Amino acid sequence: MSYFHPDMVLFIATIFVLIVFVRLYKKFDGNINGLKVTLFGIGLFLIASFFNYFEETPFGYLMLTVTDEAGWDFIIPIFGYAPGGLLICYGFFDWLKMTLVLKDEMVQRELIEQELKQALIDVGRANSAKNQFMSTMSHELRTPLNAIIGFADIMADPKFIALTAAKYVEYSGIISKSAAQLLNTIDEILNLADADAHEYSLTEEIFCLEDVVNECLYIMSLQ
Repeated sequence: MSYFHPDMVLFIATIFVLIVFVRLYKKFDGNINGLKVTLFGIGLFLIASFFNYFEETPFGYLMLTVTDEAGWDFIIPIFGYAPGGLLICYGFFDWLKMTLVLKDEMVQRELIEQELKQALIDVGRANSAKNQFMSTMSHELRTPLNAIIGFADIMADPKFIALTAAKYVEYSGIISKSAAQLLNTIDEILNLADADAHEYSLTEEIFCLEDVVNECLYIMSLQ
């Protein structure tokens, strides 16, 4: 009798499958319940295939001391192959489902990581823009304030009591224009805040660019 019986091939194949799933179980650090169920089912299938093969060997008479051949033909499929196959199918599909879920979670984590990186870049840009804005606004506020304070001090200083009326008119005009420039700058800051809150509407109007440039040059010349 040849020992290379189909049941022996099934037994060896089951051992090979068991080794493959044991390696998978170790790879996932035993955190997948589906693999545990699959391994248990393969174990039952392996035991059943072993007894099925052992029955065909010369030592099969040892099994007949427990029950007859018809009894083993009932016990092995019912308590071995059937539950083992069901557990293998259930465990494998559960493991496959969890693997797909873990894959989706990894994809989501990568997307979240990219979003966080982009958010950090946006925060850096916003911080740089804020610093630039504060630097510009500091200059825009200081320039008219310096003019207002400077010429007000001149007009209030007793040493300059002999100033002519024309000078007083000139200095008063400078103070008035500087104050208007300061008020305009503050209005622009408030308008930017409204625009950021989406509560600001633009009003287009025609203006003379030369007058704006001359006014800026005049304010700056006071420095």
